[in-house]
Amino acid sequence: DAVTSTAYSLQRLQTMRIKIPPRVKEGSAIPVTILGTWPGGENEMTPIYTTPFSSNPTSILTDITGGKLENVRLTDRCSGAVSITPDGHDVSALHPASCSIGAEI
Repeated sequence: DAVTSTAYSLQRLQTMRIKIPPRVKEGSAIPVTILGTWPGGENEMTPIYTTPFSSNPTSILTDITGGKLENVRLTDRCSGAVSITPDGHDVSALHPASCSIGAEI
């Protein structure tokens, strides 16, 4: 059986994907999950980032940002339908819309 190393996970990170539910209740927080894909596939068990944001980031997020969590910001193309917190770490639905949420890391 092959042994999969967890060392140097940042160097093996191939891509990241944002996952949000297809529908969110108006006025509620929007759960955002950023998943990483490594040579063995996407890891849903250990997301890179989740909202609501915790003051204890994952080790891979710390590695990606160099420990500077201000480098993590959620973005939107929603024409005012969502509200992103001033620190850019959480997002809420304000009114119904079809839009796009992204992230800058």
